[in-house]
Amino acid sequence: MAAAAAGAGIVLAVAAAGGTYASLNSQATARGAAVLRAGSASIAVTSGLVLASSPLYPGSTTRGSAVITNTGSIPLRLRVTGLALTGTADALSNVITVGVTSGPAVTAATCAAPFTPSWSGTFVSAAAAGELPVTVAAGSTAVVCVSLTIPTTAPDPAKGRSAAFTLTIDGRQL
Repeated sequence: MAAAAAGAGIVLAVAAAGGTYASLNSQATARGAAVLRAGSASIAVTSGLVLASSPLYPGSTTRGSAVITNTGSIPLRLRVTGLALTGTADALSNVITVGVTSGPAVTAATCAAPFTPSWSGTFVSAAAAGELPVTVAAGSTAVVCVSLTIPTTAPDPAKGRSAAFTLTIDGRQL
């Protein structure tokens, strides 16, 4: 009797809950062979950054270039992802602005002349990552221009100082 009452209670609970239940399933056969190939993404600096060795002074800019090669098998969009001092911050590093640009028509000669950076940052405030206006095909190269500028308002203690830094550029798969 107790078992019958429990069974009836379960049937009533399920019936009261109601609802519609379904199980769906679908499949298809692929026609022909399907091939999936993975690519590789890597870049290398094939000609390092060379900046003029003449001293900087307030209001001056020095410029240089580097050549980056896409050594992978897929096209990559270059971007600046980091700027950091490798030494101690001082009056000079606190006022320097680093500018970077690149593009399909950029050459080392372009970098030697004044250019408008597509990305810029300082050592004082962390600059956000920024894409450069160039896509590098697999096996191809791109010239990247870098500038260092000291503003005319640089303080006197910035004189006679030097600043070592790293600039990180990577490639984003398209």
